[in-house]
Amino acid sequence: MTASRALSLVPKVRGYNSVRQSSGMNYGSWNFDNHKKTLFGTLKPAENVWKTYRKIFYVLSVPTLLLGAYIAWKDHSDHLSHKRKDYVEYDFLNVRKSPFPFGDGNHTLFHNPSEQWVPGVGYEKERSH
Repeated sequence: MTASRALSLVPKVRGYNSVRQSSGMNYGSWNFDNHKKTLFGTLKPAENVWKTYRKIFYVLSVPTLLLGAYIAWKDHSDHLSHKRKDYVEYDFLNVRKSPFPFGDGNHTLFHNPSEQWVPGVGYEKERSH
């Protein structure tokens, strides 16, 4: 087999020179005044798109929010209709090795006196709902 025949079996590798059209002297000789027009010039204002999304919002989102509010209200009213269980003080619950750095040190930051039991005190208020 001749050398020319052997070289014809080797794939040819072609070098491509890539030209960056977005920076330097290749883009209007450092003139970026036309950049916004060329970037957004092909886009057409789509006025009907925001109207479509507004309709989707009112048709889907608002009823979903109202349904979620109704379910939360119903669940809360069911919770309040049951009598509160008596608290059983276990040794491993409500352990206070050091007082909280706020208030009197025995109440949590978002303490609810009618729902949360305080060690040594119990429930501070009865349910008023």
